[in-house]
Amino acid sequence: MIRLRFGLGALRSAPGLAASLVLFSLIAPFFLLSLGLSLTAYREATTASAQAHFGRYSMQVTAAFPETERYLREWVARGEAVGITTAQAVVRDEQDRGASAQARLSFGPADLGWLSQGAYPQNPGEAMVSTALAEALSVSPGGTVTLTPNAAEFAPLSLRVTGLTTNPADTTELLIDAIAPHTVAAAHGEAEAWLVSSEVEKDSSFAQAISTDAIRSGTEDIASQGLLEEARAADLGRLEVLRGILAVVVTAGVAALGLAYLHRHAAALSGYRASGGSAAAGALWLGLPALAVSALGALAGSVAALAVFRLWPAEIGRWWNQNWVSPCPGAALVFLALCLVGGLAAVCAVLFLRARRWEAHAHRSRPLSPPARRAWLVIGVIALCLCGFFLYMRWGLTILQGHRFALVCAALAAGAISLGVRWSRSELCYRTRLPKPVLTFFSTALITAMIGQAALTSTAAGIQIHHMKTAVPGAEGYLVATHVDSNKVDMLTERFPEIMSTAVVLLDPVAPERAETYPRATTGQGAECFPQHVGEIVDGSFCDHAPLGLVGLAASPRAAELINHGGERYVTSGTGGIAFYHSTTGTIQGAAPLPRITSIPLLDSDLIPNIVLGTDSPEAQRLGLVPSAIARVLIPEFSSFSPEQQREFKAVLIGQASYGNLIQAQGPQVQALRTEQILYPLTASAIALIALTALLVLHRQQHRPLRRVLVDFGAGRAATLRLLLPVLGPWILALVLGSVVGLLSTQDMSFLNNPGRIFAQGLWWAAPVVAAAAGSVVAGVAALLSKTD
Repeated sequence: MIRLRFGLGALRSAPGLAASLVLFSLIAPFFLLSLGLSLTAYREATTASAQAHFGRYSMQVTAAFPETERYLREWVARGEAVGITTAQAVVRDEQDRGASAQARLSFGPADLGWLSQGAYPQNPGEAMVSTALAEALSVSPGGTVTLTPNAAEFAPLSLRVTGLTTNPADTTELLIDAIAPHTVAAAHGEAEAWLVSSEVEKDSSFAQAISTDAIRSGTEDIASQGLLEEARAADLGRLEVLRGILAVVVTAGVAALGLAYLHRHAAALSGYRASGGSAAAGALWLGLPALAVSALGALAGSVAALAVFRLWPAEIGRWWNQNWVSPCPGAALVFLALCLVGGLAAVCAVLFLRARRWEAHAHRSRPLSPPARRAWLVIGVIALCLCGFFLYMRWGLTILQGHRFALVCAALAAGAISLGVRWSRSELCYRTRLPKPVLTFFSTALITAMIGQAALTSTAAGIQIHHMKTAVPGAEGYLVATHVDSNKVDMLTERFPEIMSTAVVLLDPVAPERAETYPRATTGQGAECFPQHVGEIVDGSFCDHAPLGLVGLAASPRAAELINHGGERYVTSGTGGIAFYHSTTGTIQGAAPLPRITSIPLLDSDLIPNIVLGTDSPEAQRLGLVPSAIARVLIPEFSSFSPEQQREFKAVLIGQASYGNLIQAQGPQVQALRTEQILYPLTASAIALIALTALLVLHRQQHRPLRRVLVDFGAGRAATLRLLLPVLGPWILALVLGSVVGLLSTQDMSFLNNPGRIFAQGLWWAAPVVAAAAGSVVAGVAALLSKTD
């Protein structure tokens, strides 16, 4: 009869490393994420102030109806808005060669002196321009061109070209806000868009215009958002490196703890084998109960996550659809200081606390040995160095949706700190021939991985499930640019022939004689005038307010093939006059064919779905529709091109259509990354739970034969449950907290100012979930602070 004695020393002998790893895996990313948010906000503020024309204005808007322009012009006169218009013309050189040119004009209180005060250009009268603009102006580096403002009150400006660039976001094309080439005549004098200040946003008439779609909001900071997009793409590689480092740490911890466990019980297993049992049977008796319990825990966690995200897919779906909003720098810096002070206090407390040892049901104080102090100090320094790695990532964690990931870390930090306090007061010595810091390191690494990764698994699983449910087959990784000058399409085709070969180019239709009625093709008036059912005959006259569809150019065969799988988000027709797409059956029924149209993406919220109107249809001729100069460019398989091609193409589009008019779906690379974010935490958590449960089960059986482990596991359920609570309690708590944080993350940043609103507006169902989480917190803390072995 072999008896194995195994105490809970392995679970309690980690006072130093516990808080150090907590600081690394929880507080550290939380702390550095806050720093990244503050740095991002600071960078956006400095970028906006450097670009003096955009520094005062917080929103770009467009007017849908002429009568709303009167309010915008009044705000311009008061200095609370700046109007922007687009000049389109042809510049001819000595060979009489035509080239398109575009510059931004301004009217209002703008002043040419601002051009020389920002970061671009560095010197008065000098600037870098894009290759396309230099070609259109027939100017080369070192040459000078005279720029004459469109408005008479501004004086001409001589601009010397210092160099060429392929990125319009870094050139004067975004900064020539009050001037245009004197050889370029403005196509129209009306403003296409306005930049309005925060005072205008508070105006009641502005709010009413926004609510009625008379004014449509655009983007907040054109240039800095484009740069932030590039930074996020670059940080994907850093995330890969970080994930690899964490995987190596956890894998090494699992392997080393397994070797330590086998080393600890080598003599007992040898005795068991000498008594008639085999080594394989002994390993089976040791591992099977732990495997069963861990599998049950992993299954329960997965079922809970699936249930939560399946019951409330719409709320969870808003997680990734919300726009990331950076907090104000002051609040972020205060939060950063609190995290830094708390983290350093935890490390110092761990390094200088006196440990307690459990012997004969009595506490006996014993100071930490000098070698142990040195080992824990080295580990703490390593953890802070890893914090520096997070700092190197800067705002790379915003790819995990910024403050929402911070909420996950905050929820985990509370439970992890309580665990660290408990471990700091627990016994230090563990009777083994292995060095104490080694065993401490690996056992605590597993505990931390189990708790942290469980919550991240539950939230990441919900994200991936939502994306799998809403993904459009064949359309992952598309790029859409709206409000593109149709004269620029040829330039894009010549410059990027490979990308444009897969493009769908669409033109918005306008009715010249009734432009005030149809300012855009996306007006939603008069939907009741169209047939409401698939297959209904279209033979009646149109209403005066009939909705306008889209006028399409011919798309490439590959693009049409991809979009034809689009489901209900797309209207598809090889030909047709007015076509009705039935998303349930995937069929199109309607009137006469459209020879010039193949596919139409419905990406604007104000589009009327399931309607396609062709330029050559009798209905279009009856309405007097003609193609406008505004085009839409759709690249269905944009993510399949190289990162360099993507960056260059997007840089050109940012200069033509502004960043706010770009819509990009995340491609297969990001989808694969999300899948790994589920598999890796789930695997690491399952391994950790297996190892820890094995330790507890062996402790439960310390006075019983090893071969009776499975038989006796069913007896004494109350005692067994009491033993498993210190492990299963934090595991279940982490899963519940992860699900709750996932639900809270459906809210925007204003949730932090008014947390009580989660129980309003249809979110009352969160109350029992929060109550369950609070109960789990109490139960977990009670189990962790229990003096019962």
